[in-house]
Amino acid sequence: TGLVAGWIDAAADKCNVEIKRAVTSLDDVATVTENVKFSHSALSAAACFERMAAFWNNLHWPKVSQRYSFIVKVIENLATATKYYVQESHKHLKTKGFYDDPKSEEFEITPQLCICLNDIEHVSEELLKIPVALQFDALISRLAEVEGDAPAAAARRTMEGLIKYANDDVMYHINQVVLSIADQMSKDVNIRVTTLLNAGHEADLFQALDPLMQYLSQCMQVFNACLSKSVLDNVVENIWSVALTSFVQAVEDPKLDQIVAKRLSSSLNELVSFFHAGGSGLSMEKLKNDKYTVGSFEFLCVLVGT
Repeated sequence: TGLVAGWIDAAADKCNVEIKRAVTSLDDVATVTENVKFSHSALSAAACFERMAAFWNNLHWPKVSQRYSFIVKVIENLATATKYYVQESHKHLKTKGFYDDPKSEEFEITPQLCICLNDIEHVSEELLKIPVALQFDALISRLAEVEGDAPAAAARRTMEGLIKYANDDVMYHINQVVLSIADQMSKDVNIRVTTLLNAGHEADLFQALDPLMQYLSQCMQVFNACLSKSVLDNVVENIWSVALTSFVQAVEDPKLDQIVAKRLSSSLNELVSFFHAGGSGLSMEKLKNDKYTVGSFEFLCVLVGT
């Protein structure tokens, strides 16, 4: 068993070396489908995971209790590799200044930023496939036959816990990036909402709203062209929250008059349509959330003069 443990460690070390090499190619893009792109680093990391699983399965280790211990070791190694990849990807974004560059006058949404988010999610998805790849359920069933239900249940909790812990770390880093994108975009959204507020009373609604809509459209073009569906939904939901917050803050201004309030209310309706995108965007349930309800009520109060 010591020899097998050594083999697993050696395979894990080789995997870690490959992942360290992979994170140096985060700018090297591979188009996987028409609308989803990854860097070669994510594909390299995923291939490394597959090789680790294949290495273990080829051993066909006969003794169930030892097989469980070895699989735990494999999962621990892959979970550690996943966390390393995600942390290095996050560090890469900071180094490149993709989402937190204070020198930038206007935050720029880049394909590279989107691809890095796809990468992180892709590596996480590959980790979640590992229990199936390692024939996890078959092992637990065999363990229950040999050692009883309680040890088998404990073994399942241990292995699922390892995967969950690593995946939670991935989700944390994805959300950190998404929240930072939303925070950076909030500055540009607020500037354009201020422009909307300061347009004269005779201003055409769509002309006054155009700078904000143009900005959001340009950002969404990049997101739609590059992001995977699940990451896209997360990003768009956060951008909607940013836009909605900006409108709610605007209506709380005690100097707001009825003409401007009506313009803001109509603009908010236009934004709902924009983010709903004819049903392919956010659902009406997500759009017309509690913050939207509060904002709509405050608009109504201004419009009726209360």
